Amino acid sequence: MRLCYGLFLVFLVACGSSTSYSSNPPPPPPPAPPPAPNSVFVAVSNFQFTPDTVKLTVGTPVRWTNEGSVSHSVTSDSTGSFNSGTLSNGGVDQYGMPYAGSTYDRTFATAGTYPYHCSFHRQMKGVVIVSN
Repeated sequence: MRLCYGLFLVFLVACGSSTSYSSNPPPPPPPAPPPAPNSVFVAVSNFQFTPDTVKLTVGTPVRWTNEGSVSHSVTSDSTGSFNSGTLSNGGVDQYGMPYAGSTYDRTFATAGTYPYHCSFHRQMKGVVIVSN
């Protein structure tokens, strides 16, 4: 009887395992929300902003997208003016599938010149020139 009970417990533990093995890769991260109409786009890759100078009118949105293989940021040279935080890299997932990097959107409501840099790589510099 003890042997039957012991075998039953072993069978129950083996069949009741919560470990599942799946050959399906995890889902990709969600895509970035669509840009606002008439957005100006800046690529962040190869340790540079492309284009590094953007000229636009008040109310025109700008979208920076990290297309590189490392994290970057879009940080105003004027403390507290604007800061994207960390823009994660694009890269590939554990299965070698590419995915898009993070984006940062900003609409400038006041005319002026807004120099910025990457807080991780200070040699990366750009400027947004906003006119009325």
